[in-house]
Amino acid sequence: MGLWPTTSSPVSTPPGGVRESESHRILVVDEAIDKLESLRHGLAGAGYEVNTATTAGAALEQLRENNVGLILLGESVPGMTGLDLLRLLRAAWTPTQLPVIVVAGEEGEKYALEAGANDCIACSTDSDRAVARVRSQLRQRDLGQSAIESAERFQRATTGSVDVVWEWNLATDTFWFSAEWSRLTGRASIGPHSMEDWLAAVHPSDAPALRQALEELRQSPGRTDFDIEYRVMDLAGREHWVFCRANVERDRDGALLRLTGLQTDVSRTKNFDALTQLPNRESILCNLDRMLRDVELRDFALLMIDIDRFRFVNESLGSAAGDRLLREIAIRLERVTRTLSGGTRVDDLLARLHGDTFLVVLCGVNSVATAQMIAERLQMQLRRPFAIAAREVHLSASMGLAMSSGNYENAFELLRDAEFALRQAKNSGQARAVAFDMEMRRDAMLRMELELDLREAIAKDQLVLYYQPKVDLETGALSGFEGLIRWNHPVHGLVPPLRFTPIAEETGQIIPIGWWTFEQAARQLAEWRALAPELDLQVSANLSVRQFFDRDLVQRVGSLVNALALPPQSFCLEVTESVLIGEINAAADILHRLHDAGVGLMIDDFGTGYSSLNYLGNLPFDALKIDRSFVSRLTKDDNSGEIVKTVINLAKTLKMATIAEGIETTDQAEYLKRIGCEAAQGYLFAKPVPAAEAARMVASRRIAP
Repeated sequence: MGLWPTTSSPVSTPPGGVRESESHRILVVDEAIDKLESLRHGLAGAGYEVNTATTAGAALEQLRENNVGLILLGESVPGMTGLDLLRLLRAAWTPTQLPVIVVAGEEGEKYALEAGANDCIACSTDSDRAVARVRSQLRQRDLGQSAIESAERFQRATTGSVDVVWEWNLATDTFWFSAEWSRLTGRASIGPHSMEDWLAAVHPSDAPALRQALEELRQSPGRTDFDIEYRVMDLAGREHWVFCRANVERDRDGALLRLTGLQTDVSRTKNFDALTQLPNRESILCNLDRMLRDVELRDFALLMIDIDRFRFVNESLGSAAGDRLLREIAIRLERVTRTLSGGTRVDDLLARLHGDTFLVVLCGVNSVATAQMIAERLQMQLRRPFAIAAREVHLSASMGLAMSSGNYENAFELLRDAEFALRQAKNSGQARAVAFDMEMRRDAMLRMELELDLREAIAKDQLVLYYQPKVDLETGALSGFEGLIRWNHPVHGLVPPLRFTPIAEETGQIIPIGWWTFEQAARQLAEWRALAPELDLQVSANLSVRQFFDRDLVQRVGSLVNALALPPQSFCLEVTESVLIGEINAAADILHRLHDAGVGLMIDDFGTGYSSLNYLGNLPFDALKIDRSFVSRLTKDDNSGEIVKTVINLAKTLKMATIAEGIETTDQAEYLKRIGCEAAQGYLFAKPVPAAEAARMVASRRIAP
């Protein structure tokens, strides 16, 4: 219960005795409680339940937890006099609501009565007389006026307001709410209320944040205002969003005295995304639940859309440009969904879930083929260049598709499966739509297991680098290695990177994994160069797109190269073409700073992604790696041979070395050597091997058969 008393059920004391009632619990308060021992003993002997408190805080806690009928107040408590505590009590309770008898001498009696004491007695007053004085005050209390007088005045003053007017009196730790509180929550507004009364109406997920915000306000003496958004639950279980703000009153020392303000129902605005003006996650989930319950509306497809690499575009152009881009994306998506099939798709729903993820509900669509057709139409719109911040931005989207016919009980289950399909689209190369199937759910469970385990892989020393040799095609000599990460999982054994790097990218674990990889590979290179300096070895490691834009990249890798005294460009980073998507100028700046720091740069999987030859000539790449997809068709497909020849000639023009990947036959190796490719790697020479085996190759100056 709250600190404020209630007298909705007054208790009277029968003549000649004390009724067994919590209302007649006596609280004796004094710093030196032993001085009042005879009075306490006399009251207990008369049948009263007597509690004691030696501090103001303990007294207020007793008032909060117990229904105290009367206080017997001594001369002082730590930090204040008894009269100071009396004045604090009188800020919350009238003398009728909470009788207080002050133990004072003749000199103090006048001041005690002026401060609001009901009566005064001396410490030496005999027990019978003290009991009689206490009994008299309790009778007057029981017959007094209602404790809700002040609440009624508060209610009359705020009647007609559309906001909840509220107040928190910290001296008494009590809350008051106007009549709108009852309309909003279904709970009684008439007070006073306690903190727990307030929090009982707050959504369980929001209550900790509200409590923390109030505590932070208490601990911030300079703050003079307060605001927070949270949800309240009415008695029917409906959620209402509330914007709560207040003026803050403090004493001269900065301690909180009182909060007075308004709480406004903002549920309507909470259902729409402020940036795009589309329905938000809460709104769309509510609509999906309604559609799943309605037989006539149950046939629909759910399309979850995530913009590929939007984060990198946003970081390159700035958040303001990113927000504008999201608004443009929303406009295009809405235009397509509203104009499909001759404008008949007016019932489609489009929402922004979060960040750069959107949701399209295709009403009346009951086949995957139709949904895929609509997805492709949306994809075409998103592929058209966006003009943002005086730049042309190219985008694509990955899409996950789920059909409502899958026996779903609620919107969350449907949304979950659409997200599984979206993840599959991302892992399959992005820029595509994938429909959900049950295998994805099983994969998702395994993925969840791997995601949890991956967070501890470095600490548990489960990661390991394998090294695949690179061979000089002209001489057959060992020229370097590519460091390839593996995960030695305690249950699943040696997990290849394709199984866990997409998880690491999505969760951000790729950043610490990347640093670990760079350090291991660079230190290994330093050892091998000392072992065989004449080989002039290079070692490369793969740089993820996410880590490419890490602000610490250049400084940390440059420091690593310097600390190990590695020759310039002997330690290399392999970068995929995807880093060039979005803002080419930002990518170019990072590449030039890396190269200036002595880091070698290779463009990986060339020809499989997005590259502009106009830009390529201005970027400081040292080598170009020819993707295995071209190499595998060299002796079977004339076109592939011509493409590889063109790439090699381009690299020579740009003064880049060429390295072919995935060499499996001597015919491929001879062909590449004949057309001028300088180096190669693949199973023809050696599979990726542990560091110890690679070290033996370095020591013997040859690749083991």
